Amino acid sequence: MATNLSVGEITQLLHRSREGDEQAKQRLFQIMLPDLERLASSYLRGEKAGRTMQTGDLVNELYLKIGATLRDYKDRTHFKAYAAWKMRRLLIDKAREKRSRGQRVEVSESDGVSHKAAVEALALDEALSLLGETDPRAARVVELKFYGGLTVEEIALELNLSEKTIKNDWRFARAFLKSKLG
Repeated sequence: MATNLSVGEITQLLHRSREGDEQAKQRLFQIMLPDLERLASSYLRGEKAGRTMQTGDLVNELYLKIGATLRDYKDRTHFKAYAAWKMRRLLIDKAREKRSRGQRVEVSESDGVSHKAAVEALALDEALSLLGETDPRAARVVELKFYGGLTVEEIALELNLSEKTIKNDWRFARAFLKSKLG
C-alpha cells in the first residue's frame, strides 16, 4: 500500500497529521504499520515465547505516545527514525520503572520484556549514553541504524552527511560499544 504513495504524498500526510487532521494521522499510521511492526519485532526478537510484549502492543503504545502530538517530520525516514527511538525509550522506561521500584529488572508475562532483554537494553542504553557524550553524531548513527533500521544511505540523507562519514561513525561506534559492553 505504501509503495503506491509518493514521498510527497507521505510528507503531506505527515504535515496534515501534525495540523490535527485525524484521518490523515490514521492513514499515515496505516501506511507506516508494516515498517513500525518490523521495528517492534526487531526490538522484541530473541525473547522466549510467552515472556515478551507482543509486537502489536508495542506499536499501539507507540501510537498512543506519539499519535497525540505529532512533530513536524521532514519525511517518512524522519518519522521512522523518531518512531524507532520512541519504541526504544518505551522499552527502556519500562525496565527502569521496575528497577526504580526496587524490583529486579524482570518483567512478568503480562508486563512484557524478559529479564535478559531488560538488562541488555539498560546496559546498551547506558553505553549509548556514554557514546553520546564522546561522539554525539556517532550515537545518532547507532540509533538510526540499530533502532531505526535505516540504511547507510538513509542515515546520510537524514543527517546530511556523506555515506563514507556514516560508515566511519558506525565503525567507531561499534568498537566503542563493544568495549563498554564487553
